[in-house]
Amino acid sequence: MTQYKAVVYPLQYPLSMPEERNITFNLIDAPGAAQDSARLLTRVFYHHDKPTPKERLHPHHEPLFDNIISKGTSDEDKANAALIQVSIILFEGGTGNWVKHINTSYHFLRSAIQSPLTSTVIPHITKAIRLDIMGAITTLEEPMCLDMIRYFLQPGSDIKMLESSMACENVVVWGLAEASALAKWKRNQTELAMSHLINQGLNLEIAISSHEEWRGCAIADQQRVHIAAIFRQAAILYVRSIVWENNPSIFEIAEPVRHLRLTFRDIESNNDVATFNCIIRSTIFPIFLAASLAREEEHFDYFLGLLARQNGPGNCRPAEKMLRELRPLPLSVNTPVFWRERLNEEQMLLV
Repeated sequence: MTQYKAVVYPLQYPLSMPEERNITFNLIDAPGAAQDSARLLTRVFYHHDKPTPKERLHPHHEPLFDNIISKGTSDEDKANAALIQVSIILFEGGTGNWVKHINTSYHFLRSAIQSPLTSTVIPHITKAIRLDIMGAITTLEEPMCLDMIRYFLQPGSDIKMLESSMACENVVVWGLAEASALAKWKRNQTELAMSHLINQGLNLEIAISSHEEWRGCAIADQQRVHIAAIFRQAAILYVRSIVWENNPSIFEIAEPVRHLRLTFRDIESNNDVATFNCIIRSTIFPIFLAASLAREEEHFDYFLGLLARQNGPGNCRPAEKMLRELRPLPLSVNTPVFWRERLNEEQMLLV
């Protein structure tokens, strides 16, 4: 497992802290489904740049995944294997049956929180919640663990669950989940009360914006501060996209898109290339969202350029390709961009 630990894991979880990393390594050192999945992920990484399809490894064969899971030594081992299998799909571009594997992880999460939380379970919870929230954006649903998110991460909570692994403040993670729930509520209304929708969106914006300065343990390096700021702005844009029908022509959408570009430009000018590339790979959803809803072509081109500069495994380049197909140029006035629907059609996970 040396190559996985030294090379693959840092790409899989670039923001992982030492304690979380050690727990994960201890889990995969034991024979079982998680170890086998980590070995497969390592093979995927070392085959991703093969020049022809026949030379590449294509692991999206569900019987292969199922066979690995069936050999799990415990529910926890199977759940951790499922999370690694989501990473396999992400390394190969982000499209596939990742929903199935998130479900496996979710069911373990449900049972785990019924007992006192152990240090080995907490990293799994943070990873599972993160994938559930981002997956809900694609599936057009609310997160499966919305009740847990509301309990653990609502405004005022002192539980620092995703601040280390995702570099995202609790209230922002909560806001993303609530925005997806609001979008689902909106779709289910036969007669939409616009005033209620606007008020709900405004309440979310206020909560997301009323953040404290970064308080993620004692490890608040500048990179995490940047990523937290990007996700905060993206969460506000996500809320507004729901309220204002994904219309890039209106001020409420155009303003946060512009702010996101300025934020990225400022970060780019004040950091080295390696640090900035790591920030890009950690903020694929904010970049995709801002590009989808960019009214100005120069903003659109800038965000696409961020994705285009990334090489190696992952979904940056597939996301760039999808954006080019999604957005007709020039964009007509008051034309909504159905970016979530396109993600849903392709079943692309933006992590």
